[in-house]
Amino acid sequence: GITEKSEGQREVEEVLVKLVRLLANVAISTSIGTMVAATSAVVDPLLDILGCKNIRDSEELVLNTVAAVTNLLYYDAPSNILFTEENKQLLCRLFRPLLLDSYNAEALMETARGLGNLSRHADARKHIRDLRLDDVLVILLDHS
Repeated sequence: GITEKSEGQREVEEVLVKLVRLLANVAISTSIGTMVAATSAVVDPLLDILGCKNIRDSEELVLNTVAAVTNLLYYDAPSNILFTEENKQLLCRLFRPLLLDSYNAEALMETARGLGNLSRHADARKHIRDLRLDDVLVILLDHS
């Protein structure tokens, strides 16, 4: 079919999965995580992946990307690019389909962790409310 990935696309995605997984793991280190979160050459591609890939077609890549972003959101430093006004709003919008497409428990858990890290900021809490992500989380908690 049209949506099937070519061998080359599969190979590229497999490499991306490994790179993003490595990034998610090294981001657990405070010194590395803080540095990486301040580096647009790392942060921007992660946001791009979340913006252009969906969990149904690229499950492993999306899950690893959400984990990497969530780990980077742990570092609430002024240098963290993910905490710019624009990126907080963008992340709330990018996380929304992951909550609504809730067949994947791992995606729900990672997304909820990411929103928890974002919610330390009042403006992010406003975006979460505006997109009704708080309502979605409550409904998901009621059904778990």
